[in-house]
Amino acid sequence: MAEFDVGADGSIVGQTIRDVDRFDSLTFAAILRDGATIIPTGETRIQPGDAVVVIGRPESVHALGTELASRKTNSRNVLVIGGSDIGYHTARLLEERGLRPHLIEADADRATELSERLSATRVRTKDPTDRDFLENERMTDVDAVVAALEHDSEENLLAALRAKRKGANRSVAVVDHGEYVELFEEAGVDVAVNPRRATAAEIIDFARDQDTQHATLLDDVHAEVIEIRIDTDSALAGRPLRESIRDFPDGVVVGAITRNGSFLVPRGDTVIEPGDHAVILAESDIVEETIARL
Repeated sequence: MAEFDVGADGSIVGQTIRDVDRFDSLTFAAILRDGATIIPTGETRIQPGDAVVVIGRPESVHALGTELASRKTNSRNVLVIGGSDIGYHTARLLEERGLRPHLIEADADRATELSERLSATRVRTKDPTDRDFLENERMTDVDAVVAALEHDSEENLLAALRAKRKGANRSVAVVDHGEYVELFEEAGVDVAVNPRRATAAEIIDFARDQDTQHATLLDDVHAEVIEIRIDTDSALAGRPLRESIRDFPDGVVVGAITRNGSFLVPRGDTVIEPGDHAVILAESDIVEETIARL
């Protein structure tokens, strides 16, 4: 699952969901617009400033991201500060997009591990909390800096701000607390990111059905994503999706199906079978009703 901002000149602006349904193995699950979460139909039209939430195979998600970014100036020289899990995955995704990022990590053992796992990233052992570490980094040549130190929002803020002051074009800082996001951006960081690391069990204070493996909140509790194993009693089982979805309230979309380890893109004629795993997005105020019918 991924979320993409759609700029005023985005290639999909003005198109309906049916129009943009051209990416293999990809479902447009939600549109975030003006603080609201819209569960789209085929006729829902994408507007400038929307954010789209998609579910699908990684290669299809990346294809959409590449298309949406194609009209923007691409960052070619990226410095990742910190070899945390987020720092590692950031570098890996940059590699998948054909870039050769640099990564700074203070712990020598961790730096060695990352250099073995990242084939196109230059990993160096330096202490990114040292105030002078950026002096020799030639920051004027850096298009973007991602500060991703483990569990250290304040150091990420300082590293991102120092990089900007040394000449980096763009800075991104990972923050551990959502309330810091606006503060960081007011301080001068271009983008502050608060990754959702908590599981639904830690967010939602009541028990789900035992077949529900995972759920997570989207867009400040406007919607939830539910992953569930379908049993024989489910309203989704045994009928084409265009029929079974009518038994659910408006605001529910089936985003993905896995069957025996294979990924299926849900379409109107898809028949969900008992034992399948489904990823379902539902507006928050109808989640309980939705789960009751699953």
